[in-house]
Amino acid sequence: QGLGNIVTNLTADQATLSELQAENEALRARNVELEEAEQTAERLQGLLDLRDANNLQSTAARIISGSSDSWTTTVTIDKGTTSGVAPGMPVTSSGGVIGQVIESAATTSTVRLLTDENSSISAMIQSSRAQGMLDGSATGEVTLTLVRTNQQVSVGDTVVTSGLGGVFPKGLAIGQVTSVENNPGSLYLDIVVELFAKAETTEEV
Repeated sequence: QGLGNIVTNLTADQATLSELQAENEALRARNVELEEAEQTAERLQGLLDLRDANNLQSTAARIISGSSDSWTTTVTIDKGTTSGVAPGMPVTSSGGVIGQVIESAATTSTVRLLTDENSSISAMIQSSRAQGMLDGSATGEVTLTLVRTNQQVSVGDTVVTSGLGGVFPKGLAIGQVTSVENNPGSLYLDIVVELFAKAETTEEV
């Protein structure tokens, strides 16, 4: 009888353990879901704050895929002409500008990223207001060009959209200066910029 009781208790304990493990797995999965929802809410709130701070008329979209070839640096978003998205429109995340729409279908659009070698937008140094053009490259390096050597530019300076050209609203965050070189005989500074918004870690725009 004693041995029978022990076997019964062991069987019961094993059943309880299995139930606890199942419950623990369910709770862990739920915790992951809640954490994901919280992070999504924070990102979306950031986009709303951006829109409010800059008085922007905008629409939200999700990035659904990246470049399909090695010659361009683009992403595809899940909004198109039916949502009012059209080629030429600027695209930004809560962290900063990521690019510009170059092609739109009914429900998707292609966005050329700032890192693309064909990308060139008007930008300026926020502190000194030095104007230039932010250019991408085949290597993915982003530079601020056409800034004259007599302008004040320092490592750590913030780069923002200048508003020239009428495409990007003025004052949107772009990135930070990581290096400045004043080469003898050159009319312009060599300025490298690190972007605030990385497309590879961005989900909503």
